[in-house]
Amino acid sequence: VSRAVMESAAKLLNEKLETLALKGIKFNSAVMVGGPSKSPEWPRIVEEITGISLSIGSQHAGAKGAAIMAGIGIGIYKNEYNAIKQEQLQKHKKIFRKTIQNKRVLRNKGKL
Repeated sequence: VSRAVMESAAKLLNEKLETLALKGIKFNSAVMVGGPSKSPEWPRIVEEITGISLSIGSQHAGAKGAAIMAGIGIGIYKNEYNAIKQEQLQKHKKIFRKTIQNKRVLRNKGKL
């Protein structure tokens, strides 16, 4: 029964992708996020039915996308591209800062 539900959802997605393709919007790949991406079967079923390559994204991508769109709405970001660029820069800054802090702690403990 659950496989039938997954196949039905994948077929519906494929219908939407075919409609977009008729309008000149085509996809070769996509990222699956959220609950369905946890299933070992569902991504494979979607790939088989739609013919697009899938990768598995963050479980929180939907919430992050909603937050970015809200940020655009209140003027924090100029547009989607600007938001993604700023988020990537901040992510790298945080990692970099954390690495420097860890090195300082290790140096102070005599482990570096």
